[in-house]
This record gives sequence, structure tokens and C-alpha cells, in this order.
Amino acid sequence: MALASLNAAGIVERDKNGGIMWVWSFPTFTDLQKDIAMKKCCLTWQTDKQMKNMDIIPFVYYQHSKLWFYILSTVTSEETAVKSVSHFSIILCGKDFNPEKYSALSRILSRCYDVSGNPVIILEQYLKVLTLGYCQSNNNGVFKVADFDIQKTYLAAKLKDFINMFGMESVLVYVAVVLKRRVVVFHDRIQALLDLIRAIPSLAWHQQDWSHLHPWVEDFSELEELPYFITGTTNLDLKSASENYDLFIDGTRETITLSTHAKDTFALGKIHKDIAKTMVDLASDIDSTNQDLIEAIDVKTQDIISKLRSLGGNEDRVSLKEIKSKKFNQTTENFLINLAIAERLIDS
Repeated sequence: MALASLNAAGIVERDKNGGIMWVWSFPTFTDLQKDIAMKKCCLTWQTDKQMKNMDIIPFVYYQHSKLWFYILSTVTSEETAVKSVSHFSIILCGKDFNPEKYSALSRILSRCYDVSGNPVIILEQYLKVLTLGYCQSNNNGVFKVADFDIQKTYLAAKLKDFINMFGMESVLVYVAVVLKRRVVVFHDRIQALLDLIRAIPSLAWHQQDWSHLHPWVEDFSELEELPYFITGTTNLDLKSASENYDLFIDGTRETITLSTHAKDTFALGKIHKDIAKTMVDLASDIDSTNQDLIEAIDVKTQDIISKLRSLGGNEDRVSLKEIKSKKFNQTTENFLINLAIAERLIDS
């Protein structure tokens, strides 16, 4: 099974004098891709006034222009062949979201480069993965594409931890995701941010779509053309730009804030309270798993969507008139209309 989703690989080095250089790539990165990767590569942080006190983060990832970038940074070992280098990063670009897969591959490539100091060795391993679906390092195991299933990646999210952190207010995030609203997640530590934000798309398991996840941005410029998103940031200043989002999650302070313009969308009724109770009860159950929680929420969501479909004259469409004719209370009616729009069921 070839890794057809792999687009490119690159190497950035930091020498013992603090100099940082992009030393190799294959087949190519654009200047913009390199610029963004260098900013997010933790090797540059010691020269960035805003980030100079942050630790080296071994593995980070982000999405840009519908491509995923994975960066593994490491300190050179005692036996390294790159004698003048103190740290280096392996940067992989791919079309798919799968942190476990690209982390495993980058670890093998990192070990190969540390020992050899030769980009040709990295190229050989890259081409093996691209064409054959596997590569190996004598000291760092074997990488096989077939070992990494996308469903396992989706289920790896720590949804229980997320819901235990925010309790009943977690249902606000649920509403945002199923209605496809704009969500910003802040944390002052990048690793904690990546762990936190990764759980959010699983609240709408039926969508099976992680393309709207943007785990790490520092401004809204990359998101301007997107109708909805789940984005993470370490820049708390973004909170003041509330016109650019509907829901702001502060993972450091464990708070959730609604934008004024979106408050009607997040009005809660009996439907939401029932889902919130299910979420909180299962998350606090030490015997339940993240998969149990995801499946339970999905059952609730699918049931609501099925009932919504049943309001229409056929299974695929429902009109605004048909929803309003059922005389739901205003909160429930608004939620069902917005859900029908998100699910592309409504025929206005």
C-alpha cells in the first residue's frame, strides 16, 4: 500500500551558533510553505521574542491550503553525523490528517538523518514509502502504511478529557460543530492545544470530515474564505476579534465564550440538555472509553437527524414550512432549521 498522500519532505537545521537554515527538500516546497513551516518549527523559537521561553516541542502539525504539515524536531545525538548541528526538524507534507502515521514516519527519517547526515538516505526512504508503503531504520523499527487506519486516528481524540474539562457547557461546542459554526480554541501551550482541539470534530462523528480542522493558526488570514472552521491558536489576541468567530474556547482558563452575534444560535432547549447529560455522564464514567462516548453522542445526533428527515415529504428534503408547521418551541425550531441547513436537507 503506497503512501500516495505524501506530498513532500524537508529538513531544517539549527547549528550550534543558533543559525537556522532550510537545507533540503523533495520534491519541493513553495516559498510560502517554507516560510510558514519555519515560523511553526520550534527551532526558530529561541530567536523569536514572543516564543523564546517556550520549550522545544517534539511533534507539531497544522493545515494550510488543504495540505497537512507535520514537523518532528529533535536534538542531535552523540553519534550524529551532522557535527555542527544542535537540532534539526523533519517536515512532512501530506494530503491527509493522520498524526500517528506521520509521527511514526518522521521518527524513522529523523533517526536516519541523525546517523547519516545525508539527505540522500532520506530521499531513499521517502521513495520507498511513496511507492511501496514501507521503510525501515536499523535502530528505529519499521514503518508500514497499512498499520495506520484513518478511523483509529479519528478515535484517538481525547473526548472524555475535553468534556470533563468543560462539563455541561460542552454542549455549546457540540452545537457549534453539528451546525458547522466557526470555533476558535486557545491554549498557551501548543501541545495542550493540539490535544484539546483534536477532540472537537468527533462531536459530529457522522460528518466524518476533519478537513475543517485547522489546529494551529496565529491570525485569521488563512480562514477568511472558509464558511466554518475549528481552529486552534496560541494567540489570545484573537479573542478580541469576535466578528471572526462564533464560539471561543479558552483551554488555559477552561472557559467558553459566545460571540454576541451568535447567541441566538446557541440558545439551549430540552434536546441539548439531554445530549449534555449523556456527554457528562459518560465522560465521568471511568469504565467508558472515548469510543463509547463518541458512539453515544452519534446515536443521539443521528436520531435527531432521522426525525428531522421524517418531517419532510421525502427522506432527502424538508422545507422550512414543514418544520414550522410542527409548532416546536422557538429554541427547538431554530436549532432544527439550522441543523437542516447544515445537513443540506432544507428546501427553502
